[in-house]
Amino acid sequence: MIHTINHVGTGVQDIDYAQPFYCRCLNFSFKLNDDVADLQELKLIFGDALRMRMQNSTNPRGGPGLELFEHWDTAPAEIC
Repeated sequence: MIHTINHVGTGVQDIDYAQPFYCRCLNFSFKLNDDVADLQELKLIFGDALRMRMQNSTNPRGGPGLELFEHWDTAPAEIC
């Protein structure tokens, strides 16, 4: 049984465009971080190691956070 949702992760094409939109629509007020990483652990899921930019935002009133992902130099594998 699910008791809480910690955060929701969403893939976007452009974090700089998407982050203000989601924060405005969901009343999230600030970014917690803005990182770039090579994610080897996702190789089995996406077909390759991914270089991604990730941002986390939070709602100051509580509740789940929002995590945005932007793929930089590899595209996710197609899912059949």
